[in-house]
Amino acid sequence: MSKQVNHFIGRYYFAMSGLPIYVEHRPYNPPHAFHDHDFLEIVLVLNGKAKHQVSKYKYEISKGDILIIPVHHEHAYLSPDKLEIINLLFDPQEAAKIFFDLPEYDGYQQLFSNNILYSSRSKHRGCLRISPAKFALVSNLLTNFIAEINGQRPGYKAMAASLFVQAICIICRYQEHINTPSASLLLARLEQAIAFVEAHYEDKITLDQMARLARMSKSSFQRSFWKLTNISPIKYLVNYRVRKAGALLLYHPELNITEIAFQVGFSDSNYFSRMFKKIMGHTPREFRQGSRALE
Repeated sequence: MSKQVNHFIGRYYFAMSGLPIYVEHRPYNPPHAFHDHDFLEIVLVLNGKAKHQVSKYKYEISKGDILIIPVHHEHAYLSPDKLEIINLLFDPQEAAKIFFDLPEYDGYQQLFSNNILYSSRSKHRGCLRISPAKFALVSNLLTNFIAEINGQRPGYKAMAASLFVQAICIICRYQEHINTPSASLLLARLEQAIAFVEAHYEDKITLDQMARLARMSKSSFQRSFWKLTNISPIKYLVNYRVRKAGALLLYHPELNITEIAFQVGFSDSNYFSRMFKKIMGHTPREFRQGSRALE
């Protein structure tokens, strides 16, 4: 008996953004059917784990993985365990109009034209990893993309396209290394602060505390963090708490919204709801109801 394969069409998604690119934040609770698509897909694994199968190849994926799925490649997420992902979708030919010289870059060619991750030397087909700090930067750029598309403020298409291109550029440069010891040390210090935030996000965390963990003055820490992630340290903390709240909304229906707000570190449920809508484009209640429609 042949397996069923669903076929996804890019124009449906691109119509929602008005651009040849799209980003969505999705949960996967039940196993997802095999599917392919007429667009190129990049997947950031934010949380959870699963088995990812591409054609006949199957391997484990978990938080921090980035998957590259070429056009018309059948794949599926099997045995998902609280899997939470961000999908980047784009039409390679149409998106080239807003990518400027990016498609000429070797990193872009290797990942999206030559499919180097699908070579016989690749252990995990289509899977790569970048540093935690760079992963944090990419995920925040894409969270802001979603907010721009949902908010539709003046210039939202230009802003969304800029955020998307920045995210792709960072992924394309994953093979590049930081050459100077001082830059490498700075990155390690900032990643230490990011790791602390992600491990203790439910606690009260201050800017002073993060700066001390990075062994930097508060002003230097703020400047360096912004340069690395294009976001302030406090906004990164808020974004991370909101994403963790999203997972609780999806997987813990027994918890009400106020309980979830407190569990992820917000002391005011009304402030939590405002920030959730600003970042995710929906209220917590709408987000929970929408996720049920996907099951």
